[in-house]
Amino acid sequence: MLTEKQPKTKTPTKKQPKTKTPTKKQPKTKTLTKKQLPKKLVEKHQRFLTGYNTEFELLNKLLILEEKQEFITHWTEDAELEDDKKKIKAYSTQKKKNEKELSQINKKLEEMKITSSLNPKQRQTFLKNIIDSHKEAISYWAELSK
Repeated sequence: MLTEKQPKTKTPTKKQPKTKTPTKKQPKTKTLTKKQLPKKLVEKHQRFLTGYNTEFELLNKLLILEEKQEFITHWTEDAELEDDKKKIKAYSTQKKKNEKELSQINKKLEEMKITSSLNPKQRQTFLKNIIDSHKEAISYWAELSK
């Protein structure tokens, strides 16, 4: 049986508004001039240097206080051998004060959220090298920006 093709009729449809797919706007990149680039690099190195110097100073204090703690322990042992209660009491007071300072510095270092497998002395040496490197970079880029 042959059937006759029926003409297609267009049914009126409402046009759906086109939905825009959200796209992330790319940040506009600024073009830097030859004088601006060195200045920006100097600023970047100075920011790093500030953070490294802060940690370096804290580690320096920590190492000094740890050494002081060892001396106080030694002096306390000597005073105990001499049975000098006055010195024992004085050293005990110094030891408590020193422990409190050590605790505060350790807390500050933890707040900086620095993760390192190095001990404080190794970390301090590492930071000294990094600080020297950033100082050299600052000198280099500052000279170029003139």
